[in-house]
Amino acid sequence: ERYDRTLDDIFAIQDEIALAITEKLQITLMGKDREKITKSYTENPEAYFFYLKGRFYLNKRLLRESLEQFEKAVAIDPRYARAYAGVADASIILSNYGFFPPIEIMPKAKLAAEKAIELDDSLCEPYCSLALYYASFEWNWSEAKKNFKRSIELNPAYTQAYIWYGQYYLTWIEGNYREGEKLLNIAIKLEPLSAIGYLSMFAIQCNNGKPEEAFQMAKEGFALDQDSYLSQRVMGLAFAGRKEFGKATACIEKASSMSKRSALSLADLIYLYMQRGMVDKAQEVRAELEMNMKESKYTSPFMMGYAYSNLGNFDEAFNWFEKAYENHDGFLFMMRNYPWLPDKLKTDERFISLMKRLKVPNF
Repeated sequence: ERYDRTLDDIFAIQDEIALAITEKLQITLMGKDREKITKSYTENPEAYFFYLKGRFYLNKRLLRESLEQFEKAVAIDPRYARAYAGVADASIILSNYGFFPPIEIMPKAKLAAEKAIELDDSLCEPYCSLALYYASFEWNWSEAKKNFKRSIELNPAYTQAYIWYGQYYLTWIEGNYREGEKLLNIAIKLEPLSAIGYLSMFAIQCNNGKPEEAFQMAKEGFALDQDSYLSQRVMGLAFAGRKEFGKATACIEKASSMSKRSALSLADLIYLYMQRGMVDKAQEVRAELEMNMKESKYTSPFMMGYAYSNLGNFDEAFNWFEKAYENHDGFLFMMRNYPWLPDKLKTDERFISLMKRLKVPNF
C-alpha cells in the first residue's frame, strides 16, 4: 500500500498502518488492544523527532548529545513520558561512564524516571531506568531486580531491559552468566540488526569462559555499527583478548578519540599497554589522567582505581575504590565480575571487604 501524507500526519499514518497490518493478519482487537496499538505518546512531531535522535545517540554512546535531545523533547512537550525516561537513561549512563559526579546527576535521573511513571505507568522504559539507577547508585539490589522484571512484564519486546538486566545485573552483579546469556539471546533475536545486543553478549561471554564466542559477538556488533564509541571499545578489548595488539590499539585509540579522551577510555589504554608490556606508555596515560584532575576535570574514582589496578599498584587502586564507594560511583557495582580487572585484585582482602559492604547478592 501507499500512504501519501504531509509530515504533520505522521502519527495518523502510523495508526493507519498498524491497524491495516492487524486486519491483513486477521487479528481481532479488543478495545484495550486497539487503544495500545494506536496510542500516541506525544502529539508533537518535533518532540518525537528529538526523542528518536536521543535514542540514536544513546545507542552510539554519544551521551551528552543524547541527553540534550531528550531534554529538548521534554521542553517542547512536558507531558512526554518516554522523553523523561530518555533523560533518565542518558543521565545514568553519563554517570556510570564517569562524565559526571553521581551525586550531581543521579537524583535527577531518578526524578525523571518517576515523572515518566507519573505521566504513564504503563510504560516499560522508566522501570528499566529505575532498575539501573537502583543498581548503580543506591545499590538496592531487590529494587533493581524488581524494576527490571516489571519493565519486561510491561513490554516483553523491550530489548534494553533484557540487555541491562542480563549484562549489568545477572552477569556482573550476581555472577549468573547462564541466565545473562539467555536474556541477551532474547534481545538479539528481537533486534538482530542492533549492535548493542552483540556488544553486550561479548562481555557476558568473556565472563562465561567462552573466548571464541565472545570474539564473534564483538565482530558481529562491530560490523553493524563501526562508527560508535562502544563498538570501537569492545572490538579493541576483543582483539586484546586474542593478543592481536596492533588491531586492539587502533580500536581503543579511536574509541579514546571519539570520547574526547574520557577517563574510561584512558583506563582502557592503560589496561592494553600493560597487556603489551608497554609500561612507559601506560605511565604516560596515568599522568594524563592525573593532569585532568589537576585541571579540575571530573575524573571518576573508579576509573582511577581501574587504571592503578592494571598498573599493579593495588594500594593506590584501593584508595580510589574507597573514594568510589563514598561517592557511590556508577561502575563500582560492576566490579565483582568485571573482566578487565586483574584476577589477583579480586582475591585481595580489601576487595572481599568492599564486596561485603556493597552486600552484592550471592557473594
